[in-house]
Amino acid sequence: MKYIKINPGAVKPEEVFEKLSQQFGNTYKVTIFHGQITVAKDKAVGCKVNTMKKRIMIGGNFATASRMALALFILIIGGIIIPMAIYLFVYKPKFDAIEKEVYDYLCTQYLV
Repeated sequence: MKYIKINPGAVKPEEVFEKLSQQFGNTYKVTIFHGQITVAKDKAVGCKVNTMKKRIMIGGNFATASRMALALFILIIGGIIIPMAIYLFVYKPKFDAIEKEVYDYLCTQYLV
């Protein structure tokens, strides 16, 4: 999870959504729901962007709630060790890659 410090009240979610849509609209699916922006590579790999008063928070995550629930279900049923190893070796690098890409772009736009 990465943070970008901004001037208080300087950024609105709709403004960030427009900029992300222009930059990543051709390669990723960009959606907004209740002020939370999702930049999704596919249904499993994505990045959540939240705008707050003094910062923008960017975190790699599963793109949909159903994929998150499925991962949690597999974690509970399969035990801890094997599903966590799969998560760390398969999904974590993909989450970090899309998170870094979105973070780098937003840094060029909003870094104080």
